[in-house]
Amino acid sequence: LSQLAPQKFPGYVQGYDPRPYNPAKAKELLAAAGYPSGFKTRILATSGGQDPVAGIKAYLSEVGIDVTIDIADLGRYFGEVFGTGWTDDLVFSASGINPDGTDLFVHFGPEPMTYRTGNIYKSPEYLALCEQALHTYDDAAAVEIIKQAVKQAGEDAMVIPIYRSATNAIMQPYVHSDYFVIHGVIWTSYDDWMEPH
Repeated sequence: LSQLAPQKFPGYVQGYDPRPYNPAKAKELLAAAGYPSGFKTRILATSGGQDPVAGIKAYLSEVGIDVTIDIADLGRYFGEVFGTGWTDDLVFSASGINPDGTDLFVHFGPEPMTYRTGNIYKSPEYLALCEQALHTYDDAAAVEIIKQAVKQAGEDAMVIPIYRSATNAIMQPYVHSDYFVIHGVIWTSYDDWMEPH
C-alpha cells in the first residue's frame, strides 16, 4: 500500500504515494536528522507478523537502521497495542478496512474504538478532518473529506501502511453479506439478506 486507504476504499487518493521506495533519499533524511550511521530500534509483533517484519528489517538495514524484532505473546502484544500502549520504538499491527471508509474514525479518529493508547500521533489537521467527515451527512462530500484525511495521515506519517490482505469466503450466491469484506470484526447484520431459494 502507498496510503492508508487501499484501492477499493472510498477514501483512496488516486496516484498518491508519499513514500516511494528510495534508499538514497532515506539515507539523506537520516543524515539530516543527525543519524548518518543509522540507529537501533525495536519492532513489536506477534508470531503471525514474523515474515512481514523480517522483510521490513531487511529494508531498514539497507539504510543503516538496526532492527531487533520483539515477538510477543498475544497477551502482551494486545495489552501494549490496544491497552497500556507500547513503550517505545515501532509496532507492526493490523487494521481492518470498512467498505464505507468509517475505519478512519473507528481506528484512528479523535475517539477511536481501537488504538486508544495515544501512542499514534495524530496531527490537529488530521483530527479536524475526521471531525468534519463525521459531521458531513452527504456521502459524496464525506468521501472527499475522507480523501483529505487519508492524505493528511500520509503527510504526517501517522502509520506506514505495508500491505492489504484479501479474505474470501464460500457462500451461496443467494446470500448477501459484507461480513468478510469488512474483515470479520465488525458485522452489520442488518445489511445481510438472503434471496428466496
